[in-house]
Amino acid sequence: MKSKGGRPAHVTATVVGKLEEAFLMGCTDIEACLFAGINRDVLYDYQKKNPEFSDRKEQLKQNPFLLARGV
Repeated sequence: MKSKGGRPAHVTATVVGKLEEAFLMGCTDIEACLFAGINRDVLYDYQKKNPEFSDRKEQLKQNPFLLARGV
């Protein structure tokens, strides 16, 4: 199912992978959603239904800081 504008209205394994890749690079929620091709509301709905993903997202967002500290 697609939302208005042709973006997926739900989160697939491919979308999760793209979101995780973006968060690993330190992207904001908006940037990650653009990269994954979803609407921000879709991300937030997914997080509500999958609280473990919210924890994972926060861990991934910290990665650029850890890398920078190691340099």
